[in-house]
Amino acid sequence: MATLSLKISVVGSNAVKTMQFSPSTIVYDACKIIRERVPEANHGNPSEFGLFLADEDLKKGVWLESGCTLEYYLLRNGDLLEYKKKHRMLRVRMLDETVKTLQVDDSHTVSQLMITICSKIGIMNHEEYSLVRDLSDDEKQKTLTLKRDRSIAKDQKKLDEMKRKLHTDDECK
Repeated sequence: MATLSLKISVVGSNAVKTMQFSPSTIVYDACKIIRERVPEANHGNPSEFGLFLADEDLKKGVWLESGCTLEYYLLRNGDLLEYKKKHRMLRVRMLDETVKTLQVDDSHTVSQLMITICSKIGIMNHEEYSLVRDLSDDEKQKTLTLKRDRSIAKDQKKLDEMKRKLHTDDECK
């Protein structure tokens, strides 16, 4: 079977190692192999780290899911993977202009992040909220603003009105 030769960069140290993996290696096992073979990668809790496939555009990139194989991501020999922490601090500006700092998992999608953020803040209806990047000044550039999606709330009001007008099966026991 062919081997996959990947460059592994340990973020936080200047270590870049070329390692060989089987394409059928699961990402979780690849992280374990990296921790065993690269001494710089042995700091912190192993569950807080993951592999990130960076793109030339700094705003793009993919976190490799721990349950998928390396061949799932169509990696080629010589590709650079970053071994780094998945958790980071995120500053969120609330609707009342207060700023809260929350720890989030970067490997999650925005919809998964909204569940995490809203539950930490105490908001039950996370579907009605989204994150918006403010670009007005330097301080706000590093902060995301929590916005309520008015169209969803409006649609819910319309649905409630229709339910009141029409007697639906929802009301029957």
